[in-house]
Amino acid sequence: MSAELLAGLGHSGWLLPALFALVLLDALLVVVPGEVAVSALGALSVSVGAPPLAAVIAVASAAALTGDALCFLVGRRVGVERWPWMRTDSVRRAVAWARGRLDRSTAAVVFTARFVPFARLAVNLTAGATGVGAVRYLSVAAGAATAWGVYQAVVGAAVAALLPNAPALAVVVSVVVALALGVVVDRTLAARARVTGARRQNGVMTSRIAMPARLSDADGADARVGLANAIFDDVAALVRAEGLDVVVVRDTDLSGFDGLVLPGGGDVDPARYGGDSSAPCYDVNAAQDELDLGILAAAIERGLPVLGVCRGLQVVNVALGGTLVEDLAPGAVRHTPGTDGCGELEWTWHPVAVAAGSRLRDEVDADEIPVASGHHQAIRALGTGLVATAVAPDGVVEAVEHESLPIIAVQWHPEAEGTPADLAAAPFAAFASLVRAGRLAAR
Repeated sequence: MSAELLAGLGHSGWLLPALFALVLLDALLVVVPGEVAVSALGALSVSVGAPPLAAVIAVASAAALTGDALCFLVGRRVGVERWPWMRTDSVRRAVAWARGRLDRSTAAVVFTARFVPFARLAVNLTAGATGVGAVRYLSVAAGAATAWGVYQAVVGAAVAALLPNAPALAVVVSVVVALALGVVVDRTLAARARVTGARRQNGVMTSRIAMPARLSDADGADARVGLANAIFDDVAALVRAEGLDVVVVRDTDLSGFDGLVLPGGGDVDPARYGGDSSAPCYDVNAAQDELDLGILAAAIERGLPVLGVCRGLQVVNVALGGTLVEDLAPGAVRHTPGTDGCGELEWTWHPVAVAAGSRLRDEVDADEIPVASGHHQAIRALGTGLVATAVAPDGVVEAVEHESLPIIAVQWHPEAEGTPADLAAAPFAAFASLVRAGRLAAR
């Protein structure tokens, strides 16, 4: 290719739009050579003076961010299982990798994945599907896209600087170098993944526990919605304190998971258990019910350990055919603080009697313990196979375990501020024991 032809190409008005399209498609389809195009134009910029290197970087970065954001939106809207290409082995493996790391370090994962084709697709889809905040994600993705654009363009520019009198050769070599560096990065990360997998098998890494995301808007009119979303992280922290890895999920696929934690939230729709739909309820969310009940069914089918907290207990009971009291009448024991539920981020405290021989009793080592309550619904009739393992003085069931399945659930909030550390940890320790027993049995 002659220098004149390359110069004409560099000054072409369609070159940068074509670059934008290639990089955008690369983010969505993987097979399009976005990296190669950016490096080639970086070399062209230095060799013939056009297009400007800054413009190459800006267009490449903007296209990369746009493509990544579109993948994020796809993940948020349709999940990571709907379309056949999402269920291919390569994408499934990448999604499993992304799920295991996004919750711990979003920024590091997004930055790393931007340089690996299948990894960035999986991370962007999974970030959307698992509830990473859009503002948080976009700020990190913008930095990653810019770093990627600079890197790819500078690779080409550096090659061209080393071959100042051979513009055609510089473009070709820049493409080869970009491909070679991509292979090196991919293999390096794969090697690290193998090491991580070995560490996981040796017990250094931990079991993966799914927690379904809270789907209601925290800015809603009822303050209890905001509280439920806020204490979600506190529940996750108590799970992690037991040496378990929490992954926030938005679908019911439990492949690769070792257990399930159902956190608090709004009321289960009374229609789910034949209750009174006219009774006072708050934050009845059909999508949340569908997710929680669906993922619980998947866990039971797989024989995975389950821990329910507050709403989580009620979901467990309804899923197994039980019913709920729609709105507890005032009585000798207050279960709901104040007149607005938990709107002031306060709890009401009362004792519960713990059943001898239960997993919970083994952990608390006491016949009676104080608990923090914040609920207006409760178990009316126990679901099939469930046994009450803690009861309030007014007879309200406060904890259950299953006769044969690895299920434990509590009505109170062990994550509430003011709960003694040993009592806060107790339900999670019992759950962790079930998880470890399940892993041993699976070997």
